[in-house]
Amino acid sequence: MPVRFRVRAAAPGASSPVERVVDVGDPDPAAPPLREIRIGRGPDVELPLPFAGLAPVHARLRRAGDGGGWLLEDAGGPPRALARGAAIDLGSVTVVFEGEEAVAAPAGPAAAEGTGTIARRLVRDLFAGAPAGSTPELEVVAGPEPGQRLALAETGRPYLVGRGTGCALPLVIDEISREHAVFVWTDQGVVVRDLGSKNGVLVAGTRVATEQRLRHGDLVALGPVTLRLRDPIDRYLAEIAAGAPATAPPPDPAPAVAPVSDQPPAMVTGAAVRAGSRVPIALAAVAVAVLVAVAAAAVALIAG
Repeated sequence: MPVRFRVRAAAPGASSPVERVVDVGDPDPAAPPLREIRIGRGPDVELPLPFAGLAPVHARLRRAGDGGGWLLEDAGGPPRALARGAAIDLGSVTVVFEGEEAVAAPAGPAAAEGTGTIARRLVRDLFAGAPAGSTPELEVVAGPEPGQRLALAETGRPYLVGRGTGCALPLVIDEISREHAVFVWTDQGVVVRDLGSKNGVLVAGTRVATEQRLRHGDLVALGPVTLRLRDPIDRYLAEIAAGAPATAPPPDPAPAVAPVSDQPPAMVTGAAVRAGSRVPIALAAVAVAVLVAVAAAAVALIAG
């Protein structure tokens, strides 16, 4: 049974924080139960959070024996029992533990989703109001009429590229098919699909068979035309995962949860955390003004 969390993060200029609901684990009732959930900015953790102030594995939840309860581990003290509704402070983001009970998922943007898209969605929500925004963009860097740009402003919308008059990015060249390729901004990033063109679509020199997920900075060749993808969200996530952003923001304040050690502490039961209360993990609380500064620094990173 999946474990449900509510992820709340401070959005720059917003009157209320961004909130997402995420389920971690296999929803199949026959699947073995989860024993551990890692939280951090690492790409391979069970609950990835794209914030520079977090360690790759910042906190760890472990199932407490066969009783079904959960314990929270960090470097700030012994493991603590988690009750449903307990909030885990991680500096600019708060993770609320909802437990394994069936909970009706809200509709719309806050609907429950898997960990494969949670980080990307959070970044898109947080920086929707940034000056440069989070919108991916294609630019013609080689071929006739260099400098043309196409903003992929709507998620899920197919943007046609070809020499047809109805294309979002018209390339009136004989080597380009009428409907040569389509680009789509999905929850997983930008995807390019070859529409059966005569000269094909190449990404980094390799021909695309059907479709391919693109990364920030990828070069896409359509005949004699080369496009470069600018994807601020993908760039930001890659820098966070690497742990050394190319344009590093000011240092984040210490999160309320100290990073866990690679060697987990011995499993001992700590004081129970009252449902709906905040987990008392570190000695210092993070002030609201500091949270706003962290969010503003992240905006500066993605806008850069």
